[in-house]
Amino acid sequence: MNPVEKQMQLGRSLFELNAATFKRLVELDADSFRTFVDTNRAFMERVPEAKDVAAFAALQREYGESIWEGAKSAWQARGEIFRDSTTEAGELFRGAFSPDAEEAAPEAKPQSKSRAKAAA
Repeated sequence: MNPVEKQMQLGRSLFELNAATFKRLVELDADSFRTFVDTNRAFMERVPEAKDVAAFAALQREYGESIWEGAKSAWQARGEIFRDSTTEAGELFRGAFSPDAEEAAPEAKPQSKSRAKAAA
């Protein structure tokens, strides 16, 4: 495969990788938002159950921990998506710019007499 074909294939592969990564990120954000709305709805339904300040404070603490855990897991998932994407992009670049098998092992060229003496 010539260098132009390699670069065209790299561009196509990177475009597909970026599209897939963006799709995964959008799906993650949509799921995170849905979870956030559901969590808020569930805790708002429980607010009337809090009859005193201590119960309300406990409910707020539970709500804060729930939101924090959701945000933390979303950021971890986002980090995994970026790590996977970066790793795959690196593999694509290495594949595009690495020499082919026939280029990797060039034929041995005869050495000049001075090089042959220096090597010996």
